[in-house]
Amino acid sequence: MAIFKFPEDSFGESKEYPFISFRTRSSKAPSSNTNHVITLPVPQGVTFSDGLGYGNLDLGIIGAPIANGNQNGRSVSELAADQTQKLQNSTNRSGNEAAFIAGKFASNLGLSTDKFTNLYGASSNIAINPNTVLQFESPEIRTFSFQFRLVAESRAESERIRKMISVIRESIYPDVTDDSILYKYPDVWKFDFGGGAERYLPRSHNRCFCTNFATTYNSNTNAFHEDGAPADVTIQLTLRESKALSRKEVSNYS
Repeated sequence: MAIFKFPEDSFGESKEYPFISFRTRSSKAPSSNTNHVITLPVPQGVTFSDGLGYGNLDLGIIGAPIANGNQNGRSVSELAADQTQKLQNSTNRSGNEAAFIAGKFASNLGLSTDKFTNLYGASSNIAINPNTVLQFESPEIRTFSFQFRLVAESRAESERIRKMISVIRESIYPDVTDDSILYKYPDVWKFDFGGGAERYLPRSHNRCFCTNFATTYNSNTNAFHEDGAPADVTIQLTLRESKALSRKEVSNYS
């Protein structure tokens, strides 16, 4: 197991600044021992976003009274017959309009209809109100993005950064079977905050996969140390949870 802390003097018994720790494990046995631990200071501008998916649902002619709770114990076919009768009895509609509505109504029930209904609607500049409502679909899988600027002040720190980047890149790639036919899932990730930040900042509820890792060398200067190591390195990690959350899971970790 490889353990990386940067900068080293930020973590000790006498002082401990707010930090974030990333842990990786084999995806084949996510409950097994940790492969690597990477501990870094909490970066600036940490954002957590919870998203919920909603879409439009067209209730149609028959769906509106059902959604409004007007079934009164009646079946869908009974509601359909009742709604059709109401439409036919309306004194404010012409015979063609009533036929147009009835045709659309039959289409809602899955019955075959003639093209007359669509042609009449287009020529008469009328259209059926679809009775569109908002429909909940599912929670969105959360994505986390972290950016760290690492400035080495010694050869040892430069080497620690180099090894840490190498370990991260190795863990995010999949392995391949001996016959090169199948991929094996990359390592799974978890992250936690510490140094007091854990009381205010949330952690990952589920295991994550690292979907993107970017490294930028000398983002603010073109300087190098005597041994050729860049003066600063900026790394960006993007993690995505392996499944969507439910209210119970959120409550358990609040």
